[in-house]
Amino acid sequence: MLFSRPLRGLLRVGLALPNAKALGYFQFVRFADESVATFQNKATFRENKLMPSNLLSVVLLSCLLTTSSAASGQPSTSERWNTYANARFDYSISYPSLLVPQGESMNSDGQVFLSHDKAELRVWGSNNALNQSLADVYQQAISDVEQDRGSVSYKVLHSDFFVVSGTRNKKIVYQKTLLRGDVFKTFTFSYPASSKAVYDSITTRIANSFKG
Repeated sequence: MLFSRPLRGLLRVGLALPNAKALGYFQFVRFADESVATFQNKATFRENKLMPSNLLSVVLLSCLLTTSSAASGQPSTSERWNTYANARFDYSISYPSLLVPQGESMNSDGQVFLSHDKAELRVWGSNNALNQSLADVYQQAISDVEQDRGSVSYKVLHSDFFVVSGTRNKKIVYQKTLLRGDVFKTFTFSYPASSKAVYDSITTRIANSFKG
């Protein structure tokens, strides 16, 4: 079986076997394009056992996807998730590990999270010192998106929260604001429009996790 040239540098890839009968592991001992693997455990060492083609395909596909993601600089869709909880304004939000927390603000109202590809999550709480209605803040959010020839693609206003999303300066922008008594709790998330396919699902999960 022959493989493309980029795979020929894949050496010694270990694969754990869930089968109870296989008390060892497969291991590539030559270049991947030779399709040669060995099986070994404490009692035996057998050379030149060919890895089943379907199992080999899974391993190689996994390697290709990992290599492709790293080479393109695109974030992975299988990120580890964490939760930030704010004690001052009593809200919480989940975020993927590709977004790095920058530390809670000096007044403890929230935090900023940044990624290497310029995605940015901001979350904060604020007292309604100006006595604004939720509709007022909603209209301001729409105006913010529409600055610099931006456009709103989605907007919805409910009695206790709103969502506004659109495109501005080649970035997708998303805002969700909750109104709880006299306190606004808001997060905004922006990311390059070129990464929309990756970040759309991340945005949905962040929005669904926002509680307060």
